[in-house]
Order: sequence, then structure tokens, then C-alpha cells
Amino acid sequence: MSDTLNLQLPYLAASQAQKHVTHNEALTLLDGLVHLAVKSRVLATPPGSPDDGDRYLLPASPTGVWAGQAGKLALRMEGAWRFLSAREGWNLWVDDENVSIAFDGSGWNSPGAPSELQNLSLLGVNATADAANKLSVASASVLFNHAGAGQQLKLNKNALADTASVLWQTGFSGRAEWATAGDDDFHLKVSANGSSWNEALVVAADSGLVTARKTLRLEPQAGDPSSPLDGQLWYDSTSGKLRARQGGASLDVMGSGGGLANAYANITDGTNTASAAAADSFKLRAGTGLAVLVASNDPTHGDNAQVQFDMPGLSVLASPAIADEVLAYDASAGAHVRLGLDDMFKVVSVLTEDVTPDPINDEVPTYDSSAAAARRASPRNLDFALARQRARMGFSFFTDFLQETSATATDNGLAESNSGTGTATTAIASTAVNVVGVAQSSTGTTATGRAALASSLSAVRLGGGDWFFECHVAVPTLSTATERFQVAIGFIDSVAAANQTDAAYFLYDEGGVSAGSAISANWQCVTASNAIRTFTTTTSAVGTGFVRLGVEVNAAGTSVVFSINGTAVATHTTNIPTGAGRETGFGTLLIKSIGTTARTLNCDYINVVSKFTTLR
Repeated sequence: MSDTLNLQLPYLAASQAQKHVTHNEALTLLDGLVHLAVKSRVLATPPGSPDDGDRYLLPASPTGVWAGQAGKLALRMEGAWRFLSAREGWNLWVDDENVSIAFDGSGWNSPGAPSELQNLSLLGVNATADAANKLSVASASVLFNHAGAGQQLKLNKNALADTASVLWQTGFSGRAEWATAGDDDFHLKVSANGSSWNEALVVAADSGLVTARKTLRLEPQAGDPSSPLDGQLWYDSTSGKLRARQGGASLDVMGSGGGLANAYANITDGTNTASAAAADSFKLRAGTGLAVLVASNDPTHGDNAQVQFDMPGLSVLASPAIADEVLAYDASAGAHVRLGLDDMFKVVSVLTEDVTPDPINDEVPTYDSSAAAARRASPRNLDFALARQRARMGFSFFTDFLQETSATATDNGLAESNSGTGTATTAIASTAVNVVGVAQSSTGTTATGRAALASSLSAVRLGGGDWFFECHVAVPTLSTATERFQVAIGFIDSVAAANQTDAAYFLYDEGGVSAGSAISANWQCVTASNAIRTFTTTTSAVGTGFVRLGVEVNAAGTSVVFSINGTAVATHTTNIPTGAGRETGFGTLLIKSIGTTARTLNCDYINVVSKFTTLR
């Protein structure tokens, strides 16, 4: 071995002549490498007049006599340059930067930056940390930047009763805090002095319910916002009214001078107000301009009045249920009663004060809008008037499948369309309570067998009025990879393929056979116009029990709401078939795609109604 292992200093050989040369060489190298410091690490061209002893760390692509020595240490000795290679672990001081760097075996690390700082007991940045504030930063701002994706600031507390909070201070005195303090609810509170705190909001962890601990004040507005959104609330200082946006209209929540006060009710038309008096007990008095229909004289409550309000934006139930109630007065019992819609056939006898009610000729109060006056009408006159107008006002279709009238048509006019060995649609026995009449469609034993119940497939042109389709159906045996089928229910225009051209329908397509369909065991919602389709996969799995499927198209034909058992599951605003050439029909389709075992679809009823925008 002729050199030392680490610094590569030359050894003196035995019986070596001129030992002082080797010894001086070693001392020179030792002088250049111990307490290593360089003038610069960015100079790529050798200086014009270097001094012996000058040292440089060569950057990439050096030039001149330094060419090819990138990354090495250049040492000036006796008027020439010597090049030395660094060893892992060497430290180096850079004069022109006043920094210390280290060699890790492949390169020099960032100036003065250790690769890791772990388990420090205290850290102060331009500040002094202490036992309570183990991290202390004094700075105009603090930046937490992303590392290529999102960013989270985490405050983790040990137990439910502990506090995790962000505290804002003025002069080291608390002024605002948001926290999970003593529980997992989210609290927002403020203070004017750091000792007395006012809790403003609490957000419940289990529900997201927001509770305002103090009263809420809306900044007064000179008028309605330019483009308010549904659910927006504001205070109009010009009219002195609290207003809200609901159903696309701006409404008064409560106007000045209105409402209930001291157990009396005042009614106003916006200009004239009739004030209730103390002797009224609880009576509604109508101001000038409101239509009042006097129905009877109630000995218990004084004069009864039915008041008709003509109020723009007055909301009604979007989907009234059978159990929704109306208020009526039972004269024989001397009390008010509530009537469900299923009790409305009794309404005449309930409202009348006759000892022996006449359900045909007794009159109920109505309002004639053309004459702007109150009228009275008997049930038979009302029924006659409605019967004359019913066909002009809209369309109504319902079948309960009590029987099959022929091989090609069901009761009430739906046509059967079957293809394949053994395909059929037949009336079967009721399969459950409140399931009256069941039509069962079967694919038969052909791998592509199909069975459908449908109207004319071009009978309906959507738009020009509200349309609603509802069907009560069950899929007794679900689709599988070996016995696969598809179901389409709603407004459809084909009874021969799962792909609909102009339609708005529910789709069951476990195998993803229909073009654009998902491979899913859940109900899918589809709108199609000229074979361009929009799909939504719901979270409702197709089951073997009965389910109500609803498809509701708005009057303009710009929105379709899909519902399952009365709950909306999807809304589509694209690819809705409207206009000439985009006609459709309605019904059910069951079509096989794999397997020869018959599969069935049970239908309890089909109900289709419409309300025309313009009478026909």
C-alpha cells in the first residue's frame, strides 16, 4: 500500500531516496484537505491569477484546464492545479456563501439543511419557545404549502372532554376561538376582553345541525338581491320586510303590520288592514280587497268566514299524499275536524248543518274567477262541470290489471308485445296485501325472449304540460351472469330492445348490456333523445319485492325527476325527448340476453296523468 486510505496521502517507502519529496507531498495534500474550505462552488472557469493554496469546488461542466473535473476539488499547488475527489462524510466551508455543506457520497447537500429534525424538545423561529409553547414563530406570515395535492392542518386532541381549538388573540388576550371544546361538536365563540366569552354557533357532530346561540341579524338591503337563489334570506329595509327566495320566487316571510299578535289575527291586502278587536276572541277579519265567503253562522264562534287568498307564490304540496289533511267544520258536533283525502267523499255531509244531509243537492262554497264573485255549487253540478272539462285539461290513464282481455291487449288498452318461445303476459293471483290485480310478463325459454306491455309507442309528445308516470312492480328473480335480462319501465318508444331512442325511464341492467349503461345491480335512471342518452345510477338496489317507480316531466320538458317509493333519486335536464319526431309512449319491457330459463316481471298497476299547459 503506497497511500493512506482516507486522504490518499503518500507513504514513505523503505530505503526510499529523497524521502523529503514524498513527505512534503503528503504535507501539501494534508494542508489542502484538512479544515476544508473553498473560495467558491459556482466558478466554472479557472481564475486568471490564482495563488498557491486556493481551493475551489468545481460545478458541472467546468472549462479550460478544469474541463472534465466536475464535482472535484481543485487545489492550486506550485503553479499547477491538482484535482482531488471527495469522500462520503467530508464537510466543506464555502467562503463566498458563508455556508457549510457535506458530501453524502453522490453530491453535496443543501446549504446548512439537515435531512431530518426529529423529536426536538423546543423549536423557535425568530422567537423563543418555552414549555407551554414548544413551537414559537415570529413572522409576518406563515405558509403551509401543498406537496402536489391537498393540504390539511390537523389539531388532534386526546379525549372527548379535551379541547382542540384555534385561538385569535390581541395583545396575548383571547378574542375569538373555534374549537371542539369538551365534546366533538364544533363551537364558534368571541370575547371583547379575553375573560367573558359569547358562544355564537354550534354545529352538532352527529347531524350537522347548526344552532345559533344568539339572535341572528341580517344586514339591511335596499331591495331584493339581483339574482337570489332558492333558500336565500334577506331583510329589505325599503319595505321593512324579511324576504326569502323559494321555488324561484321572492316572497315576504313576514310583512310589517301582519301576522298574529295577542291571539288575534289581522288580514291585509298590502294596503288595507282589518284589525281584530279584543272582543273577537279569535276571529279573522278581512280588509278591503280580499274575497270573503260567508259560509254559516256558528253559535259557538260567531260569524264564520271562508277567506279566499289570491297570493302569487303561495306554495302547495308538490306531491300530496293520501294522508294529507284539510280543515273543515262539523256543525253537528260543533267542532272543527281534519279530513284526509281518503275521507273527502264524505266532505259534503261533514260541512253541512242540515239535520238530514243531502249529499247530491247540498251546496258548497266556490269562487267564480271570471265574475270575481262568490258562488255556491252542489256536488252534482261540480261533477258535471269537471266532466265536461276533464279531457281538455289533461290526460289520465290507470289500469290495475284485473284481467287479460286477449292475447294482444290488456284491460284499459295497453298492448302486449311478445317474442320467443313461451313468452306471454298473463293475469296471476295477487302476491301481497294491497296488490290488486297482477300482470306477469315472462321471457319464455328463448335466450332473446321478450315481453312488453305498452301504449302506442308514439302516443305522447312531452312538453306542453306536466307528465307523470308511476308503476308498482316487482322483479321476482334477479338477473345473473348465466340468466341475464334487462327491464325498462316508464316513457319508452321500443318494445324490442333495451336501447331506447326517445324515452325517460328506469333501467335494470345488471350486465351493462344497454349502450352506455353501467354494470350495476341498482336501478338506473335514463333520458334519451334521438338515441343520445343520459344515465344516473341510483343507490337503490333492485330487489324482489314491489317498488313504486315514478317519472315526472315538467311542463316545459326541461327536467325529469325520478322517484322510488316517493323519494326523488335523480333529476335529469339533458337528452329529454321533446318536439316533432321525438314522440314516445309508456309501459314496461322485459327482455332476455343470456340463458334459456324463463324470467318474469310482475306489474300491479300503471298510472299516467298529465296537466296540459294550454287546454285542448
